[in-house]
Amino acid sequence: MIPPIVEDTIVYSSVLILLSLGLTLTYMTTKVPNFAHATISIVGSYVTLTVLVLSLISLAREALISQADSQSFYRLIKSFSFAPLHYALFMALGFLLGSLIGVAQYKLVLKPLSQRGANVVQLMIATIAVDMFLLSMLNIYADKLLEYVVSKANELSSIAGFKVNLGVQTRDFILYSYDYSKTLGTQRLVMIAPVMAADLLVALSFVLYRTKLGVALRASIENPSLASTLGVNVDKMYTLAWALSLGLAGLAGSLIPLKYLVNPSTGQLFVLSIFAASILGGLNSLAGAVIGGVLIACFEIPVFNYLSSHLGISSAYRTVIPLLAMALTLLFIPRGVAGLNWKKLFSRVRR
Repeated sequence: MIPPIVEDTIVYSSVLILLSLGLTLTYMTTKVPNFAHATISIVGSYVTLTVLVLSLISLAREALISQADSQSFYRLIKSFSFAPLHYALFMALGFLLGSLIGVAQYKLVLKPLSQRGANVVQLMIATIAVDMFLLSMLNIYADKLLEYVVSKANELSSIAGFKVNLGVQTRDFILYSYDYSKTLGTQRLVMIAPVMAADLLVALSFVLYRTKLGVALRASIENPSLASTLGVNVDKMYTLAWALSLGLAGLAGSLIPLKYLVNPSTGQLFVLSIFAASILGGLNSLAGAVIGGVLIACFEIPVFNYLSSHLGISSAYRTVIPLLAMALTLLFIPRGVAGLNWKKLFSRVRR
């Protein structure tokens, strides 16, 4: 059986890899740190919750039509868990919705501002405005989804003849029990998260380095003027990059509520770790985003757990770790781990 701290590290590092890959990709295209990135991932979390709500309502209706009594009804609701189709559905929808928001953010906000001569600071402030807008929309959606759940529960109660409670919250919710497998003795997420992170990294690397589309995208990132001269539609490439990056954010966010407590503002808790992973790995390197995600996850979970248990440090100080990581990286290795000259370092060590 895998120790809980190892499970936490595997899941957290996988989620951070997906999120930091997306943040790095957007930075590489527009050189703007996207402060809405983490909140967009929480949109994916609400996609997962919505899939759960609709599935529970459908299950409850079928059970009541078959005239289940209250005990068997609640036993059925309590035993519900996500099927493979559910995972495919909420991950795909999370990716799709994240991509649509990414395209909208680039096309409707960043591109028009850039064309009007906005500098990096102004564009960065614009991403904060987008973040605030999305946070407001998530709060509204959480309230509306709760209203929908209550109305459907009342409707089902009239059919059942007893009070129906689906046990769903739209704020401060965690979907751990729906992901737990008694057969495996652990969460399915422990296997799904690293596999998704590895598969998407391989797929992204293949697209970037083995296809004409990837060549055009990399050319647009590295030298947009030259790429445009050679006939590459740079604007389309940037749109694709934003769609991919925020699609990854939405997909990662769809996995978050399976392990962590989520509310509309949860993205504010993740944003420090995401930026720390991208900066530590190197904001101009996708491989660096992977390294940064793993390192930050290891520092935040096993290392901090060791310090907490031996030195009595409160868990409230965990946020200091990504802050320190960013500060030290910017001071001593501003290009990140991926920007280091490893051959030179190894040659010095050998001497």
